[in-house]
Amino acid sequence: MSQEDKARLPFANMEARNPAATSPIKANEPNDVLSARLVDAIHHRQSNGEATTLRDLHRLLDVVQPVALRLAYRLQDAGVAEIESDATDAFAAKIIIVTTA
Repeated sequence: MSQEDKARLPFANMEARNPAATSPIKANEPNDVLSARLVDAIHHRQSNGEATTLRDLHRLLDVVQPVALRLAYRLQDAGVAEIESDATDAFAAKIIIVTTA
């Protein structure tokens, strides 16, 4: 795929800001960087008594929702976060950063 073709892809040149971070996020950042920023954002909200739902995640990183959801489930698989399911609305499920003593 040529550079010109890549530039036509959605979100190829997107830059966003995470409210809990000071440096810009680029859509092509590695998943581990996005995961770390997501953990920071959720932890920040959690520290302020705010709940974070799966519906909120893509807005925190300003990425498309499927990317945000994949990151959330990877965090859960790694034991970093827990997702509390909601029987009436899957996107209303809360995600919580797990702290270990």
